[in-house]
Amino acid sequence: MDEEPAAVSRQRMKQLRQAWALVSEASPEERKELFRDEYEYFNQIKQQLDEPENRFHPHSSSAFQAIDGLVLFYRRLTGYRAGWIPEKLLEHCCQNAGRQPKYDLDTRETNCIFISMMVERGASETQAMKLLMRLKGDNAMSSGHLRELQDTYRDFKRSGRPSPRDLSIKYTSHNIAEFLKFSISNLEGEDAASRKAVSAFRQFFQELIDVMKESHDVIAKRDRSYPEIFGCVIDWLNADYEDPLDYFFAHEPLSPAASNARRRALREYINTMYAFRENPIA
Repeated sequence: MDEEPAAVSRQRMKQLRQAWALVSEASPEERKELFRDEYEYFNQIKQQLDEPENRFHPHSSSAFQAIDGLVLFYRRLTGYRAGWIPEKLLEHCCQNAGRQPKYDLDTRETNCIFISMMVERGASETQAMKLLMRLKGDNAMSSGHLRELQDTYRDFKRSGRPSPRDLSIKYTSHNIAEFLKFSISNLEGEDAASRKAVSAFRQFFQELIDVMKESHDVIAKRDRSYPEIFGCVIDWLNADYEDPLDYFFAHEPLSPAASNARRRALREYINTMYAFRENPIA
C-alpha cells in the first residue's frame, strides 16, 4: 500500500500550481521539447508496431511496453501508481479470436533452441522439427501447427539467432531442463532421414552427461546444499548406462510435482557446475 503523502505547505502548493499552469499553457512545440525523451521512446515503439511482426518480438509485447511507459510517465507526473492498469488489461482484454497458437512464447523459444542444437550436431532443420514433434507427441500435428513451428523458427533466425549462448549448455539450462518433458517412446521415425536427428539427440545428451560427470566431484565437495537440492540428478550420475538417454529418461516421474522437481534439479545442477568450473578450487 502506498504511504500517505507528507503535508505540503501552502507556499509550496502555490508554487506547484503555478508550475503546472505554466506547463499546461505551453505550445505543442514547447511540450515536445520538454518531454523529448518520452516522445522518442513512444515513437520508437510505434515504429516497431509499424514493422512486420516477429514471433520473438510480438506486437503485443510492444503494445504493453508502451502501456508500461505511459504508466511510468503518469506516475512521474502525478505520483499515482497505476501499475494495475496493464495488469488488468492483460487479464481482461487479451483473448485472441480464432485458433490459439499451439505454443506459448517460452515454449516457442525452447522449441527453437532444441532445433538449433540438433542442427548444430548434424541434423537438418526439417529432421529436427519432425523429431521435436515426435518427442512432444505431436506426430499427428495438423498442417497449420506445423507451419506455425516452421514460421516460428524462421522468425527465430530473422532475429539473429541462434546465438552462441543459445547453443551453449552453460547458458541454456532452463531450456535444456524443459527437454525432460519429452517422451522418447516415439524417438525413432519411420524414414531413414530421421536417423541423423536421433543421432544428434543422443549426441547432445552424451555431451551433457559427460560434463555433468566431470563436474560431479567438485560439486559434491564444494556445494553446501549437496545432495539435497540436486535430488534425482545424483542418482542419474551414479548410474552407468550405455545409452546417454537412459540417464535422463529411464525413470519417468510419477506426478507433475515430480516432473517439476526433476527439471528444477537438472537446471540447478547445470548452473552450479559451470559456476564452479569458472571458479576452480585454489
